[in-house]
Amino acid sequence: MNGAGLVDFYREYAPSRVPSAKSRRAQQNIAKRYRLPIIKIGNSVLIDPEAGDARLRELALHHEPVQRRRGRPRTIVS
Repeated sequence: MNGAGLVDFYREYAPSRVPSAKSRRAQQNIAKRYRLPIIKIGNSVLIDPEAGDARLRELALHHEPVQRRRGRPRTIVS
């Protein structure tokens, strides 16, 4: 453990919370999709487990964020 309860995101947090994300890239996608509060210090990626769990709980109540579409936005016909 580092500092004020921070843990390594890739070694400890992600495998225990999202076991389906096996590769490092899959874990990065999870962090981006759910907007987890990760802290990057040098080559270390840390997360406060309490803040991360709170974010996951919030998303569990209000569903996953809406995916943005690629490309030009649809036209609105009035």
